[in-house]
Amino acid sequence: MQDGSEVEYDYLVIAVGTSPGDIGVPGAREHAIPLSSLEDAQRTAAAMRGVAAAASVSAGGRQRVAIVGGGLAGVELAGVVAGRLGEAATVELLTPGQGRAG
Repeated sequence: MQDGSEVEYDYLVIAVGTSPGDIGVPGAREHAIPLSSLEDAQRTAAAMRGVAAAASVSAGGRQRVAIVGGGLAGVELAGVVAGRLGEAATVELLTPGQGRAG
């Protein structure tokens, strides 16, 4: 992140907006699933199924999911992802200039 801290995640980074930006999160631009089209939503749903499947076979269980972008859509998406994945994942919301929101 811009402040030099690191955020580890197991499976998924989602950037909310018309195109992914890194907002100081290295790797976000390359690995993000944007959320601006039906195809993006379908990729996000498939990725969530993958997270749930990984959690079911992982010894540690819970996967870590990062949502990059803390605007209105990012906050709503974080809530939806957390609700759908339940105990399978821990969701972290990464916001520009503020690091992560728990």
